[in-house]
Amino acid sequence: MVFIILWMIHSHECSAQSGLEIDKGDKAFDEMLYDEALYNYEQAFDQSPNEPSISRRIAKVYRRIGLPNLSAEWFKKTIDLGSNDAMDLLYYAEALKALGQYDEAVNWYKKFAEKTPADKRAQSHVRDELYFKDLYADTAKYESRKLKINNPEPVIGVTPFEKGKLLISAVNLEQKMIDSTKLEMTNYLDIYQITQLTDFELTKPVKLGANVNTKYHDGPASYCSWDNSLFITRNNVKKNKGVIDKTGSVNTKIYQSKLNNGSWAPAIELPFNGDDYSNAHPSVSSDGQYLYFMSNRPGGFGGTDIYVCQRSGHSWGAPKNLGPSINTEGNEMFPYISNIGTLYFASDGHAGLGGLDIFFSEENKGNWLPPLNMGAPINGTSDDFSLYYDDTADRGYFCSNRAGRGNDDIYFFQFKTLKEMILAGNIKLNDPDISLEGENVRIESVNRGDISERRLDEKGSFQYVAQPGDKVEVRLTDTKYILDDGPIFTYQVPEIITDPYLNIGKKEVNLKYPLNYKGKLSDFKNPELKTGSTTLESKSISKETLNSKNETAVQKQKENSEKFDNLIKEGDELASQEKHEEAITKYKDALLIYPTKEFVKKKVKDQERLFEQKNGKKPRTEYEKATSLIDLETLNIDNILFDYNKAFIRDTDKVNLDKIADIMKNDPDLKVLIKAFCDSRGSITYNQQLSMNRAMAVQGYLMRKGISRDRIQTEWFGESMPLNTCGDGVPCSEQEYEVNRRAEFKLVRK
Repeated sequence: MVFIILWMIHSHECSAQSGLEIDKGDKAFDEMLYDEALYNYEQAFDQSPNEPSISRRIAKVYRRIGLPNLSAEWFKKTIDLGSNDAMDLLYYAEALKALGQYDEAVNWYKKFAEKTPADKRAQSHVRDELYFKDLYADTAKYESRKLKINNPEPVIGVTPFEKGKLLISAVNLEQKMIDSTKLEMTNYLDIYQITQLTDFELTKPVKLGANVNTKYHDGPASYCSWDNSLFITRNNVKKNKGVIDKTGSVNTKIYQSKLNNGSWAPAIELPFNGDDYSNAHPSVSSDGQYLYFMSNRPGGFGGTDIYVCQRSGHSWGAPKNLGPSINTEGNEMFPYISNIGTLYFASDGHAGLGGLDIFFSEENKGNWLPPLNMGAPINGTSDDFSLYYDDTADRGYFCSNRAGRGNDDIYFFQFKTLKEMILAGNIKLNDPDISLEGENVRIESVNRGDISERRLDEKGSFQYVAQPGDKVEVRLTDTKYILDDGPIFTYQVPEIITDPYLNIGKKEVNLKYPLNYKGKLSDFKNPELKTGSTTLESKSISKETLNSKNETAVQKQKENSEKFDNLIKEGDELASQEKHEEAITKYKDALLIYPTKEFVKKKVKDQERLFEQKNGKKPRTEYEKATSLIDLETLNIDNILFDYNKAFIRDTDKVNLDKIADIMKNDPDLKVLIKAFCDSRGSITYNQQLSMNRAMAVQGYLMRKGISRDRIQTEWFGESMPLNTCGDGVPCSEQEYEVNRRAEFKLVRK
């Protein structure tokens, strides 16, 4: 949502150094000339490559213009250079989140929380480290689509108007409908009346008159049918000139215009505006008594907060901050109050999927309840904002810049009927040094008589697919725990499911007897089924089958332990003979049995280093050594390609990934190997990071298609393996560069 950030809110950072390039860069940054700022900062960094205050400036430029991959690289560089600024940790976490690297992002939110324990932006992410799984599960809850009305210019707001009509805030919206040579093209928002079709597409935009639209920004807006008023966001302009505040910014104000006999009256400024801060994004309640809006006025909790004013006669009372449940140290904006009083808003301060996410909250006895994230597909890794929701019909519109080109487009969404619910829970031991990974839980749907088993994953978590009306009971099957006679968890699934994913909680258990070892219990019992812990398919079994399986567990544990020990001995023997590549294979086979053994991972790294020293090259990767079981080329499944400097999956390539996901669902013994690359432009270090982002993007897409993480192996090689001669310093066409920006695949047996 770069467009809105640029004209609405502008933060200022004073220069802490006297270097000429830094001063020039700071001046350009303050004037929002980001290309010029970046050029000067890079010149300064070339002269002082160990100065975190300069690398931080470069990172902030990339953050401001919406390039999280480059922002992540430079914030990490700043941290590595010894920065003590906690905000670097936060911004690095936010950049990783925008890249979809949620596990890694949570780790950096934890580091930020250690330095700033009161900051809600960290707490909301570390409270539930797997929060993003819940949010992506919401894809079953909604369906959405991008509307045809969109053009290359921004669309950032929609409000209901007269029957069959909406008002929309956009730039040059008519240019798609009319010959653009006949239009006066601008770079400013205007407010348009637009017609809603039966399929909820929007058409026939008509720009409102001069009493609503000025030659500067007008919108977003909110229409109140109670008194036929339109509340408009505008630039702070006096005598046809923008009013500059002490930070060098032009702020925004809210104006009101009334519709009389089909004509709009001149807009009047509302009394709570000011020259030194912004008010924007109005939303008025259906009874016309409350006006919600965004402001960065003094006294708030963070960058921008949400406020409310109550009508007082023909004017408005003093603004009231909605408080810490809604507002954070980050930015809350784009409020929308529905017909039944539910508040929807966009925020980058609450736990989300990246950028701005859309949340909702309800008021209870004068207090706002903790907000809930709308989840995917309404939210994603980009900025998602400006939601209008028709709560009488369970549908509406929202805006997003997810197209990947920095544009803000409008989308339609509606709720779907759900036929199942994923229940997730977590069980931990009271001893933090002992993990329950691999322990068996029995899950029973009492009313249907269905009994299933699961293995706890590395976090002690499990998942189960339930049906409407199920009464679900969860028990640990092992007798070494102190448990009540009843189940650990009991949950009654509603007859009408509205949430596709629910975390039913965390429980702590105790051992009957103390253990003389620490670590993962499944290293000593039942280690074999770690990979089954995140599988969602429910497998019905009888109680007799469960007992039989438990009786064979000890034998299986013994076999795995012996196999693990033999592999380590064989690997050590090969290593002593300097057969490094063969030793690596043995150690990696051992890791397939016990994946968390750190001493084995160290052996792998040591042998890789020795192999490279001896042979002058790296050992072959797993991908190179593996033999593909399926010829993907005969199935028309090719490499997928990436846009320059991007890591998102193109729509045209999703077809290939969908085919791979379908093949793997039909054969659960298959595993996919992925390796990702870049073209030669950019630094070696940056391209290594970018290729990792691309591999993670493919992995994330397949996981959202139902392929569990343990069936996906990723490798990334930066610019090191071009398919043609386009190496460093070799001029090539864009088509020649493109073939090197790729991800390749192999399907092998696990």
